[in-house]
Amino acid sequence: MNLLMLSGDTALAHGEDGAFNQMLRRFSVYWTRIDVICPPGGSPRTVHDNVYVHPSNRHLIFQPLFIHSMGNQLFAERDYDLIVSHDFGVFYNGIGAWVLTRKHPIPMVSEIHHVEGYPIAVTSREKLYRLLARWYIRWAKRYVAAFRTVNRTEIPGLMRLLGVPEEKILVLPSLYIDFEIFHPQEESKRYDVLFAGRLASNKGIFMLLDALAQVKKTYPEIQVCLIGRGALQESMRQCIKSLNLEKNITHIPYVDSSEDLARIYNLARMLVRRPVSRLRRKTTWALSA
Repeated sequence: MNLLMLSGDTALAHGEDGAFNQMLRRFSVYWTRIDVICPPGGSPRTVHDNVYVHPSNRHLIFQPLFIHSMGNQLFAERDYDLIVSHDFGVFYNGIGAWVLTRKHPIPMVSEIHHVEGYPIAVTSREKLYRLLARWYIRWAKRYVAAFRTVNRTEIPGLMRLLGVPEEKILVLPSLYIDFEIFHPQEESKRYDVLFAGRLASNKGIFMLLDALAQVKKTYPEIQVCLIGRGALQESMRQCIKSLNLEKNITHIPYVDSSEDLARIYNLARMLVRRPVSRLRRKTTWALSA
């Protein structure tokens, strides 16, 4: 069986290890061949013996056209049993997948792990992306075999509100988590708080920093580890400086291996994640308490 995957992740094309690569390593054993079409950046690669990465050679705005041309080229070489589209933002993968399935009628699964700006939209961009997500889900529910999500509450709830049939909502947690690596270990605690994620506005990183500044008034020696990189990295650095948190925060942009990441998790007393409640201030108060 062959799988065609439309991804927004270019890390694999750049030869980087990470969550996507770890997932594919475990996922590839179930397929004869996996072809991954992704945005521009990096170069074509083969990993895990049967996973072939095809980065675009055009600007991202032309990604649906690249998906159409590369997809048709791949279909001319072999049959595929399933198309999986990783959908977010302006949903160029989902649109490209729809174009392909009109010519090659095979099942398509749309993966939506999160919706930027849902349930809380902070910026104009997030409001736009939330609106686009609502439009896309309403439109795509007519032709996808299923929507796949990794959590049981937030995104499935949104899909139900938008009229997606229950049988088309597939909750499947991420496959790349290796419980032989990620498990409690005997480690002396180095950090009081750990955050791991993209440095994007919907992750609540500045809310976390504001809360830490409040906590520092009572616990001046609090130690925090922030793992991640993204568009807000420089803004985050400036915020840390303005709040006088430089001695309290360790920033690690990227962790090379799952083993190293698991060890850092075990070095922390508390893991924080972005809030899902609309009562944003209560989240801050809960951490401060």
